[in-house]
Amino acid sequence: MPIGYDPTECREGSSLPSSVCQSGIEIQGFEERTGGDLVVTLEKLIVQDVRSKIPPIDAVLQRYVDHGFLVQRKSGSDFVGSIGDLSDIQRRMRRWASPERCVLLITDLRFTRDGYAVSGGRATKWTFESIRGKLRWWAARGGWYEILPEDQDISQWLTDMYGILSRAQESPVIATAPEKPLQKMVDEPDNWVTTGNLFPRGVGRAKREALALELDPECDPVESPPSLGEVLLYTTSGRLRRAQGWGPTLLQRMRDYCGVEVGRVIRDTGGFSMISLVFKDPLPFVVSGEGIEVIPLPDGSTRYIFTEYSALENVALVLGAIGRKEHGE
Repeated sequence: MPIGYDPTECREGSSLPSSVCQSGIEIQGFEERTGGDLVVTLEKLIVQDVRSKIPPIDAVLQRYVDHGFLVQRKSGSDFVGSIGDLSDIQRRMRRWASPERCVLLITDLRFTRDGYAVSGGRATKWTFESIRGKLRWWAARGGWYEILPEDQDISQWLTDMYGILSRAQESPVIATAPEKPLQKMVDEPDNWVTTGNLFPRGVGRAKREALALELDPECDPVESPPSLGEVLLYTTSGRLRRAQGWGPTLLQRMRDYCGVEVGRVIRDTGGFSMISLVFKDPLPFVVSGEGIEVIPLPDGSTRYIFTEYSALENVALVLGAIGRKEHGE
């Protein structure tokens, strides 16, 4: 049964059963990258270190999660101490896992007769009702949870989950439906948090706010700052007027930063403009999926056509991370 776990799960004094540690594979940096402690998957585990922040590590990790369950494990005392961190933990997990594969596993959760959760043998401020409310929010954001009586029950739980995965592979799909709005992340971080630190030096807050107003004159540039994907679109399309502070030198620097040689809007599709970007060299990671078409060109460059903005945004995020690393910024 393929089980991957973060090294902290099997350190001395851990409540995770030793049978899980002995049968699973240690994956360095797993919790830091995914927000999860464990993954039980149908995929063969081949990567034991995911601290590299550029693909193909991302693609391998995504396969693990897409064919398994991403699990954040909390024992009773650890759970009580982490209640305030649950939204951040789930935010990181949901970047990798769909709701049905995002699990909060709680073990050994105790309460006093007055209904207060116990941590380290002492009652805490958290009541049964307040904890139930936190768990409801976990489910509302898009995920599910399970409570086990004892830590030793985890081994059987993982075995059962693997059995479910195996049987699900053999079962026909009855119906599919898009996520309900309530399941979307309630407190998803804004673009300042997720992409602001990926811009090259010289593209600070003032320039991003100026660009936000150029993209949408009626927006609040603080509340709706441009993401790296929007800046990449702006610097390659040539359709918008020059925003304050965005001269030819800075525009070319952004193109160089992301390795873009030519970019132009080739067709409007309503809410999104189909963008055609030609990169000097093929991107150093696999680009495929809905909303992307990849066309090798005779001169050795590669054209990427984006028909969905989310696809452009994902590529821009990775380019920004690689560009920052290569430029030492």
